[in-house]
Amino acid sequence: GTRSYRMQDAPVSDGDLVEQAVELERGQNLIEIHISRATFNERALEFFGKNNEPSTFCSIEFFEHELQMTPIIKGRTPEYNFTAQYIVNVDDFLLYYLQKEYTLIELHQTVGQSFQTLAMCKLSLKQLV
Repeated sequence: GTRSYRMQDAPVSDGDLVEQAVELERGQNLIEIHISRATFNERALEFFGKNNEPSTFCSIEFFEHELQMTPIIKGRTPEYNFTAQYIVNVDDFLLYYLQKEYTLIELHQTVGQSFQTLAMCKLSLKQLV
């Protein structure tokens, strides 16, 4: 938690990787949650109604941090390629959360200027402890 951690973002258009450094203070760690893509089968597409190319996004609710959202992507196989990064202080509250609670990931469909929640996942992070 006291060294610079180099992260590699997704490749940019020319194929090079963009790197940025995250400065961590003593006692801090970096937790990343990556959402790559979703694939909707025919049964799932029934929920979208007549829209064969739905616009969707995901939201991530982690510990005491602000809600993070992927970009809105259109299609049957949206590629979100989104990484949420959380700098955390390792204390009793975080350890309890990792052992007993869940990170909530929800899938939403845009409907005009609003959205509807289609699915949710409770992601256990026990293995981090």
